[in-house]
Amino acid sequence: DTLHAEILPYGTWYAVKMRPENPYFCGSAMLTLALWDGTELSAPQTLTITVNNVNNPPAWKDEIPAEALSYTIREGEDKDGATYEPYADDPDLANPAPFNTEKLTFSLENAPQWVTLNGSTLHFAPAYDVTVRGTVATHTFSLIATDSEGESASLEVTVNVQNTNRPPQITAAPQQIRENAWLNATDFTLLDDDEEDQELLNLQITASNGSWFNEAGNAVTFPLSLSAFPIRFQSNGNVYDSLTATATLYDGDNAASNSVSITVLLEKVQVKLSDLWPSLVEGISYILQDGTSAQSANRWLMLASPYALPTAELAAALGSDALWVWQGSSYAPAPETLAPGQGFAVQFGSLRPDATLIGRRGDAIPILPGWNLIGASAATDQTTTFFMLLNKTYIKLNAPPNISPLENWAVWTFSY
Repeated sequence: DTLHAEILPYGTWYAVKMRPENPYFCGSAMLTLALWDGTELSAPQTLTITVNNVNNPPAWKDEIPAEALSYTIREGEDKDGATYEPYADDPDLANPAPFNTEKLTFSLENAPQWVTLNGSTLHFAPAYDVTVRGTVATHTFSLIATDSEGESASLEVTVNVQNTNRPPQITAAPQQIRENAWLNATDFTLLDDDEEDQELLNLQITASNGSWFNEAGNAVTFPLSLSAFPIRFQSNGNVYDSLTATATLYDGDNAASNSVSITVLLEKVQVKLSDLWPSLVEGISYILQDGTSAQSANRWLMLASPYALPTAELAAALGSDALWVWQGSSYAPAPETLAPGQGFAVQFGSLRPDATLIGRRGDAIPILPGWNLIGASAATDQTTTFFMLLNKTYIKLNAPPNISPLENWAVWTFSY
């Protein structure tokens, strides 16, 4: 560094005043002196001057950009902020050897735990639920630059955290429901990670060709709060078999969940003989209990429909004049409508496999004391069916390999 020197009168002698150009200078400098008597100079003398370091505190520069002093981020965001080392200064950083030992370190004071430092680079990773919907959480903290002697300078930094809404989820739902059966909110497994949404969840369930009703018998409109359940679906009467409803969950910010499909099993069904008894229609042979083979055509069989069916139409489709039902001790002509799962005997003739029968789903008939001739009831399409064939007194307890597992044969059951 440049060293300025002056010779000044000092009493009866002279003094040398030296001043470095840099007020923070430390290190060694040499000065050459000679005496002058008006005629000649003396031999020169070299003077070495050592200036020891006096620690200077660090300071923050004035040119820090605004975006390094105030941040706006969202919940769940993971991002780096500015690197602050270029904005911190300390005169001792310019010291020459051996005084060039200064080093600045950076730390945080009163910062949220999700604000961290990597060297002098800020990092933000706020969790969810730092704030709630409609509000901004403001945090002000200090960034501290500290030198090797422990002196420091503080910089105030502000971060504003905006709410991030997480959409709700339907993690489980009924695969199917019956028409006019009550559907409860607890039949679903619903998830929303935002605490402010726990009391604000609404379900939207869409299904065509019908309406949803509450316990008071009033049609409901969607989306519907969970407290308004249970509800039931009633078709308009012009659809058969089943239809698909779609359920979607909405939170207090109207964010939608994934949608799930629910099969609504309608009370009214359309079936054909080929749907109920395909192997009967195909006229295949059955292996009887005694090991003999019996062709199905023109034989007495015991059958059961999982649906309530009109007796006359079913008998006509089977090519028969009558259906017979067991009444505990004897057979009698079947009533006007066969109940779901009600077994019947028939001697069939010319089949009409494509004849369409209009039936209804329903619960199985009660099993009364004594003998019962019954089959499966399709209250749901998941009901296990029977695989029994009657030929006079022959009943095969295991289904022949060529009988579809969906067939509906009647079986004797004795109830005490």
